[in-house]
Order: sequence, then structure tokens, then C-alpha cells
Amino acid sequence: MPVAAVRSLLSSTVQRMLPHRPHHLDLLMEQCELAVETMDVLADYMHDGDPAKAERIHELERKGEMMRFRHATSLTGLYTKPRGREDFIRAIRALDGVMDYCRSTVHEMEDLGVDPDEHAQVMARHLREGVDALRRGILALKEHPELIGAEVQLAMKVQRAVDKCHQRAISELLPPGSEEHFFGAGSDSPPQLARISAAIKRRELYRHLSHTAGHIGRVGQVLRHLAMQAT
Repeated sequence: MPVAAVRSLLSSTVQRMLPHRPHHLDLLMEQCELAVETMDVLADYMHDGDPAKAERIHELERKGEMMRFRHATSLTGLYTKPRGREDFIRAIRALDGVMDYCRSTVHEMEDLGVDPDEHAQVMARHLREGVDALRRGILALKEHPELIGAEVQLAMKVQRAVDKCHQRAISELLPPGSEEHFFGAGSDSPPQLARISAAIKRRELYRHLSHTAGHIGRVGQVLRHLAMQAT
């Protein structure tokens, strides 16, 4: 048998014997797919407050945490360039942060007794659009890096849209002149503690959703940097 044929046979045999090593972009896509699923459930939860959906979000976040650790370990062996490895780990951590804030948002709503409202629904809808854009961006990075710009721009646009929704929600929650609403008309009027408490709780809900958008923006920035390296 020719030497080249022997080498080819040995190489194919070794490859079959060795465990499969996924591509680094496959790991990133797997983490993103889980974030998309989590965000889908959160967007639905913001419409009905279903406790079963809240529990599903908790389950997905725990799964995402284990996945993040496993992927970070895998990347150590897959990617030899430290800078490239750091970029992928940053993206995976930010995606895990998206899921973590989904969980903490639901957790706060359950503990504080806050029901979803229209502002939360709009922000959750924007967030779902953002993670969808990230998923398409990762796919573009794998197949056509030159096309990733539009998806990254959309993810960054979603972050700005959520920030604007957050500002609008807070301005409606605490409008100018709202002191009388919370503290009464006169200096001797007792504070309206129930109203103050409700406003603080709802502000926490808006804050968590805004921070989720920040993690989406971080992933978009990493994807942009990776695309620049690939082209």
C-alpha cells in the first residue's frame, strides 16, 4: 500500500477514535439558542405572568450556567490564540448574563408581587428581537462574516430602544410634580407608603430589563470584533 494511503488510513482511524471537538462558533451558537429560548419564555410571561413559565425560566438559566462553564472549558482546548479565546468567552458570559437577568427579573416580580405591564411587555419584545439578531449574527460570522454588520447594528439598536422604553417608563412612574402623589398635598400629610412601595418595586422591574439589554449590546460588540478579525 502506498505511503500516502497508509497515512490517510491512519489519520481517519485516529479521527474516529478521538472524541468530537465542536467548532468554537458552534459553542457560541448553542449558548445563544438557549438565550433565545429563555427570552421567548420571558416575553410570553410578560403577557400572562404564568408561574409555570417563570419556573421554566429558572430551569433554563440553571442550564445556561452549566453550559457556560462547559463551553469555557472547551474553548481552552479549541482556541490557541488567547485573545480570540477571550472574545468567545466574553460573548458566552454575556449571553449567560442575558439568561441570568431573565431569571432575576422573574424572581424579583415573584418576590415583590409585581405584575407585568405594557412597558415590560414592550421591553421584552425588543429584547427578543435583540437575541434573534445575535443568533443571525453568529450564523453570519460562521458562513459570511462580511454580512454580520446589519445584525450587530440591529442588536445595538435594540439596546437603545430598551433604554428609551426604560426612560419613558420611569418618567411615567415618577413624573414631574409627583411628590404630591406620594407625600400628600401639605407638609403635614403622611407619606403614601403603599404608592411609594409600588413605584420602587416597578422601578426594579424596569431596571432588570434595561440591564438585560446591556448584555445583548456586549455580545454585539464582541461579534463585531470577531468579524473584523475574520475578514
